[in-house]
Amino acid sequence: MKSYKLFVENYTVYNNDSGAKFWGNKGAGALIFSKSTNRFLVLHRSKYVNEPSCYGTIGGKIDENESVENSVKREITEECGYNGDLKLIPLYIFKAKGFEYHNFLGIVENEFKPEMDWESDGYKWLTFEELLKIEPKHFGLVKLLEDGESINIIENI
Repeated sequence: MKSYKLFVENYTVYNNDSGAKFWGNKGAGALIFSKSTNRFLVLHRSKYVNEPSCYGTIGGKIDENESVENSVKREITEECGYNGDLKLIPLYIFKAKGFEYHNFLGIVENEFKPEMDWESDGYKWLTFEELLKIEPKHFGLVKLLEDGESINIIENI
């Protein structure tokens, strides 16, 4: 893994206008699904990020003047090096004081080996049953998997 010491030293842990403990005011990300294997990709969050040492989806802050969908695609490229074909299906939107996070199911044809950045220190491709059982989960992934409409979409892919 590349050294990201300089970036991490300058990383602001929280940056939310309302003072809430979120990075930014609006974020987006995706749970990646491989059509060829029927498995989902989760990344293991590194010690350098908010809510470290747990499994989560790929995503982050939406930049100023950036669309939600473009943000998801950018985050996927930044966090795991993937820039191939991707179909995004909207899922659950998490809302808290001063913050919202748009979840998507990101469908790819085949599994790939992520080229992770400093935000993650591991990854796993999992069946749906394994995804439900993996621990510890990032609270955002927990919330996504508790949402009935999102589960219905995921199960019917």
